[in-house]
Amino acid sequence: MEKVRWRDLKHMDLPPGGDAILFVLPQSRWHYAVPCTIHSLNSQPIFMAIMLTLTLIAIGLCFFYHSWLPTFLVIEIAVLLPAYFIYAAFSDYNIVKKYGGMLRTDKNGLYYVARDGQGRYTDSIGWPWRDIRLIWFYKRSITIGIIDTEGNTIDFVLPTDNPGRCRNHLLHHWWLAAHGMVPEMQPYLYSTEERAAMEEFIAARFGQPDTIVHDKYFTNVRIDIAVIKPSEERPYYTLCTIGAGAYPMQVPYKEYIDGEMENRAEYIVYLPPEWNVTGKGHWRKENDWPADYLRVFAQEPELHSTVSLAGRTLRFDEPPAPSTEAMGMAYAHPLPDLQQPTRTDLPTGYSIGFLQMVFTNKWETRLLQTIELHGDNILKVLFRNGGMPEATSPEGRAREYAEALLRHFRQIAPPTEEFPG
Repeated sequence: MEKVRWRDLKHMDLPPGGDAILFVLPQSRWHYAVPCTIHSLNSQPIFMAIMLTLTLIAIGLCFFYHSWLPTFLVIEIAVLLPAYFIYAAFSDYNIVKKYGGMLRTDKNGLYYVARDGQGRYTDSIGWPWRDIRLIWFYKRSITIGIIDTEGNTIDFVLPTDNPGRCRNHLLHHWWLAAHGMVPEMQPYLYSTEERAAMEEFIAARFGQPDTIVHDKYFTNVRIDIAVIKPSEERPYYTLCTIGAGAYPMQVPYKEYIDGEMENRAEYIVYLPPEWNVTGKGHWRKENDWPADYLRVFAQEPELHSTVSLAGRTLRFDEPPAPSTEAMGMAYAHPLPDLQQPTRTDLPTGYSIGFLQMVFTNKWETRLLQTIELHGDNILKVLFRNGGMPEATSPEGRAREYAEALLRHFRQIAPPTEEFPG
């Protein structure tokens, strides 16, 4: 067992960094109760010394006086006291298990993460790194000691199968906080588990990416783009960001709790199959502007402290390229059904929503900015020439939505000989 105090960090070198970690309650109550009991006995040395002394005295009285009272004291101290700690751990486990609770540590500190009635993750309460005063590192668990705003001490027992990695993660961010370097100012990045889960979800939901274009010039949010080629089922290119969801938007509390929007989002753009996405000269502005704007506006919530939601419209100062009439962009729910939002729960305690970016011309942008912000208004713009969809099946709606979306994009960005698509 290793015990590290806040003041000890001043004499340490910067420990290696670690990913964000979610400590999930084990399936067995005993796997939770045992480390809790060990910590309870270990973290009270004076109390345990007194109990040990009384135990030795009781044993001595048993030998010399053959009295049942000292024997009872021995049984009470040696059996009932640990049993009480186990019972208390069982009670805590049942409460946390009932509400789907778990603990997450990232660059912002320690959070108690719970699920709401819809199964979405919510960060109900958190403590910054400066509130952590003491950490015990055991063989199979870690215990974090926190002093809250009222001066009370709270211990969180975290069972783990990878104590080495958890130790590096905890000490790294804790060390930064102790040296006044504010871990919160580090870039917003997915952890290893979050990144893998996000790529797996994109492959299952939108198609296997043919390539992932990495962001080499990111500042505070790294935005990579997964490129999914057209297929028979989805006859269009799908460009999807990976990384934007690491930033938590300041979503109004009511809208977030009611499930109307997520506070983290990734963004998607659909392009016609003839568009030059990965071919020769794809990096030219007339071909690459959709991907450029996808990355730029994926960072917009962090740069301007705004919120992305379906129905919102943004206006451009000028067209992204001479080959397009696009003067704005509207957010919508992604295909195949624009009326159904897409969301995934990452294994480390975040819920990520997906939003589609629909480019609009000057007239459409003004129209969408003057009417009530609602996702249905975007549908009316998409279908204004062909009528609203008549299909009732999800497959039929998806096909009509895709056709209208591609037809709309070709109207505002028609291929030309000078600027081929």
